Amino acid sequence: MKMILSCGRPGSFWLWLILILPRLQAQPVEFYAHVAPIVAEHCTPCHSPGGPGPMPFTNYEETVAYGAMIAYVTRTRYMPPWRADQDYGHFNTPLSLSEGQIDAIQRWMQAGFPPGAGKADLSEAPPVALEPLEWDLELTMDTAFEQYDIYFDQFQVFRLPTRLKTDRWVETVEFVPGDASIVRYVSVSLSQGKTAARLDKWDPRYGYTSFGGPGFMPETEGWFTWSIGDENRMTDGSRRFLPAGSELIMYIHYGPTGVKKLDRSTIRLKFAESESELPVTFTISLINPTLLPGKTLEIPAGELTTLQAGVKIPRRVKLYSIEPQGLLLTRSWEVFVRLPGGEVKPLLKISDYDMHWRRSYRLPQPLELPAGSEIQARAVYDNRPENPFLPVSPPIKAHWGSRLYEEQFLLRLRLEWPDHSRGRWLSGHPNQVEAYRQVKLARPVYGKFTIRVVSLQAGTSYRDYHFSPARVGANDVEVNLSGLPYGNFMLSLVDRNGRILDSELFVYWPPEMTKSLLDE
Repeated sequence: MKMILSCGRPGSFWLWLILILPRLQAQPVEFYAHVAPIVAEHCTPCHSPGGPGPMPFTNYEETVAYGAMIAYVTRTRYMPPWRADQDYGHFNTPLSLSEGQIDAIQRWMQAGFPPGAGKADLSEAPPVALEPLEWDLELTMDTAFEQYDIYFDQFQVFRLPTRLKTDRWVETVEFVPGDASIVRYVSVSLSQGKTAARLDKWDPRYGYTSFGGPGFMPETEGWFTWSIGDENRMTDGSRRFLPAGSELIMYIHYGPTGVKKLDRSTIRLKFAESESELPVTFTISLINPTLLPGKTLEIPAGELTTLQAGVKIPRRVKLYSIEPQGLLLTRSWEVFVRLPGGEVKPLLKISDYDMHWRRSYRLPQPLELPAGSEIQARAVYDNRPENPFLPVSPPIKAHWGSRLYEEQFLLRLRLEWPDHSRGRWLSGHPNQVEAYRQVKLARPVYGKFTIRVVSLQAGTSYRDYHFSPARVGANDVEVNLSGLPYGNFMLSLVDRNGRILDSELFVYWPPEMTKSLLDE
């Protein structure tokens, strides 16, 4: 059909648009031509035999059987499980559907789910093969954990001792789920204490159960995380510290299943050279309850409560990822950064937070933030009877903790110091739970030096420790933290000319937040 438009009459274009628009909107949407590519990219990777999806979507027949449900869960953005708002921040990702893709599925439903002409199998493309690596350390669960045959989420913690005699740097981590159909989320922390062993002994099953995390405050939180949709092999072009004698404390969220299943997951590590050119990254919960009034978390019963806190970063940093953490009362998160000049940059917004779909949100590229940037986070908690996730009815006041009826307010950030990322002087844990801190000097130093402890909240130096190295090579310096106010701190190594050689951020937690499940 040939159509000629006249530009001489102003109303002719609008008349044509009014006549043709219904025809354009009425274009049929068919499965193989329009919907199958969406399903193959966003649904089939999980909804396939052996995957975490409860039913397969590998052809038209399997997909159309759940067509109405697919239309509903995509329209409400419950699926795919990507909770970040698309119009806010830096997290545009193939895991989430565009408005056009959602509209195509809705129109397919309205047309009666027509198949159209096309191929039958959506899973013909083979999985991407990862390049073989010679792993330096491979840690597998001692025995298989048996998932209960009840349709509920389960949370279990496992200890994986590294038995390393020397400190190492890790450049690549690969997580291999033992049963991909039930493993939904993994968070690995580091600990050198005995608390995890006590908790493990307390639970008669392999590992120990803990709802909202590892059940205690490990020295290093969130050293590595993995969620459904993430690649099994994680490398962001950086390296992370693994101290000698550490245990990997692996917290696993198992999705619901109606039949008994066994999981025996594995973590593989590739070490970096000690003088590697890769930058150093570390994870720390800089947004935490120590920033709240009274330095404690309380969610009143029967109320909708908003908690907000911010922290200024004293030095230039690069931001790699953000992971907000709340429990059943948490309904939303908003994270933004206020630059020194006043400009506000949105980072992450989750309007419908669900702890059952936790993940670390990784930026497409590290975001450089100048010194003095203030990261702000706001979370909303619903402790009213109408909250469908309410853990206790009638509602009770919720305090800090990892039990079902408790709550959390944490924002984990993976950061890099770009000023001295190519040569670390300090080696230790980013987070601190003891009153004394042993600082290791990882490189030879000569002359007089200072260890400086600075409060991020007050922006002032609390304590200086002057010392001269006793020997060439690694030295240990013990820093007494007792008497400091609880909160966020920066520990820096300063030479005699006032030059900062290296820095660490750490949180000095109140004792009530560091107790284990057995001590409360």
